[in-house]
Parts: sequence; C-alpha cells; structure tokens
Amino acid sequence: MLLGELGIKLVSIDEPNLDDSPAGKLLSNIIGSMSQFFSDSLSAKTKEKMRAAVTAGRFPWPSPIGYHNKNKLLVVDPVNGLLVQKAFELIASGRHATQDEVRKTVTALGLRTKKGQDISKHRHSQGYCKMKFTCDSS
Repeated sequence: MLLGELGIKLVSIDEPNLDDSPAGKLLSNIIGSMSQFFSDSLSAKTKEKMRAAVTAGRFPWPSPIGYHNKNKLLVVDPVNGLLVQKAFELIASGRHATQDEVRKTVTALGLRTKKGQDISKHRHSQGYCKMKFTCDSS
C-alpha cells in the first residue's frame, strides 16, 4: 500500500519541489532512481573488493568460532580450534544423537565465543554449517 493511499503526505524540507504536480512526480522519480543507483553501485563495489580480498588470500569477514583474524588472514585458534575439531569428530562418530548434545559436550570442555560466552544453539548450528574441516581419521 502506498503512503498516499493511507492519507500520508511526504513533505521534504530539502526538496520543496516534491509534490503531486507532474514536475514534482518526475523529480521524485529521478531522486529515487539516483538513490537506487548509488546503493546498487556501492553494493557492486563492496562485493568486488571482497572478491579481490579473497583472491589475494585474505579473509575480509569476522572470523568464525575456532579461528581468529591475524594480518587479514584466517588463523586457527590454538584452543577453540581444537574444540571445534573435536565437535566435528563427535558429530562424525555418530555417538551423539543430536548436535545439541555435541554443543553441550564441547561447551563443557571450554568452547566459548570471542566474548567468553557459551555457544548458543543457533551459533553452534550456524557455525558448523559454514565451516569445513578435514579430520584425520588415523
């Protein structure tokens, strides 16, 4: 539903020519198109810079649990990294009926967020879905 259909009129202090006249409607559409263009351009530039960072071997996002960022590189955290690997091994073993049991086990072993909090159910499943580990089965 449009604002006008609800009896709401938009009044701009910076753009006094925006009104219901043909010229005001044209100006409104031009301003809206320019804003959309700016937003789309910024999005494309951001994606390209992230793609370039990854191509250069950098990790431009906050590190997932079990890792930390060092000089724009993703490095395995010496403590939490081993606990995340343990979680994957527990999941792969099939000895735990649910991922929540695995979460409780590794939390009891000391796995924490960067802020020192317990791993939530959401963070646990979200993190493991995005990460890939190769576990040595020997």
